[in-house]
Amino acid sequence: MCKDSTVKALVADLVPPSRRATAYGVFAAVQGVAALAGGALAGALYSQSMPLLVTVLGACQVLAAGLLAATFARPSPAT
Repeated sequence: MCKDSTVKALVADLVPPSRRATAYGVFAAVQGVAALAGGALAGALYSQSMPLLVTVLGACQVLAAGLLAATFARPSPAT
């Protein structure tokens, strides 16, 4: 898991200074909702089927890696 300061540095690199505060707020909100939803989903899958839980978590990791690669492939915005 990334440290909080590392993630904030990435947000700072991706967002122009005039929009950074909003970006940090949106990021924190999305992160919180995703953590809540992910925990609920993992608990539900764990109670149903361990192989299904492993499959879903693996698919999420592949999706996250693809999104990260797509983010870094984009040209940097002008600051």
